[in-house]
Amino acid sequence: MRAHMRTVVSLTSAIVTASCSSPSKVVPDDAVKHDAARDANAMPSKTFVFVSGDDGNIRVASFDGTTGAVGAFTTYPAGRNPSFLALAPDRKHLFAVDESANRVMAFAVDGTTGALTARGERDSTSTGPTHLSVDATGRWLLVAHYTGGRYAIFPIAADGTIGTATDSADIGANAHFIAADPSNRFVYVPCLGANYVAQRQLNLTTGTLQALPAPAPASVASASGAGPRHLAFRGDGKFAFVVNEHNSTVTSYSIDGSTGALTSGASLSTLPAGFTGNNTGAGIAATPDGKWLFTSNRGHDSISRFAIAPASGALTALGHTATGGATPRALAVDATGQWLIVGNQASKTISVFAVGSDGGLSPTAAPLAVAGKPTFVSIFAIAVP
Repeated sequence: MRAHMRTVVSLTSAIVTASCSSPSKVVPDDAVKHDAARDANAMPSKTFVFVSGDDGNIRVASFDGTTGAVGAFTTYPAGRNPSFLALAPDRKHLFAVDESANRVMAFAVDGTTGALTARGERDSTSTGPTHLSVDATGRWLLVAHYTGGRYAIFPIAADGTIGTATDSADIGANAHFIAADPSNRFVYVPCLGANYVAQRQLNLTTGTLQALPAPAPASVASASGAGPRHLAFRGDGKFAFVVNEHNSTVTSYSIDGSTGALTSGASLSTLPAGFTGNNTGAGIAATPDGKWLFTSNRGHDSISRFAIAPASGALTALGHTATGGATPRALAVDATGQWLIVGNQASKTISVFAVGSDGGLSPTAAPLAVAGKPTFVSIFAIAVP
């Protein structure tokens, strides 16, 4: 079964809000939850690299935030195919989809060693769960199902365990990604097979998705044959960017701050002029400062680099950096914006790059071999008790 995904959960600070009975009205979430998330971000942390793939394991290694060096990996069993991971805002709990067994799994993360302790799992409610994310309050786990074309939402208890799903419904063929925007009010789901980006409003009280205020449509169509795959937000929540798998482009969208409606902007190729080989777009990530955007090319085996215009969100192509491996699938930028990591699925390697002040990428070392084919990679700062 196919399982393409990217990405990274961005741990940017967000305005914590909740939906009420009127879909167009948004009210603040309770102050206790907001303060808890703020306090978690202020806690000391230690940084680790997380890698998962189709061999049923999650691998964790220390990461040196000064040199970009990756330590030795420790392996933790995680079902049959933990193809995507998400870290909670408290930076103490980790979640994974088991794409082959149709499960969602919870883990506690030791902030000193990075060790994982299983905290239970749930049926994902559909088939082929391919992506998941945690909302900014840390109370809701959002899951997209590639095979089933559905989404699901689960409550997260204070101890990091997963409750019974509060919402599950059709969203679009080959739903490939799901996440709330930085304001934590709106949720977007690129659906590769349906060739659109679904858009909804998040009700933080009930853990359900609702329609955006009229006349906003339920989805925004992509260009014919594009195949929208994964999405990255600019940190201020004004713009979103979608990497399209089939035609190897990236599309910019403006976000209406009142309704959450997306408006399509320009689409740029992720490939260099004159390239004629086979390629599919895969991962996408933006730096926390909102200056730079990166996508991965499977075939050209490179990372495309773009500058983001401060006022308009328009993209300018900057060039391409070879990943040093074959079939780069997932990529992520760390919370400091200084480091980018990419997983080369076919060559079973990961590569780490320093992000320059001009958006350039410099490899820190030769690609590092990992057991199993990496489908997810990220650099997570874990809270130290």
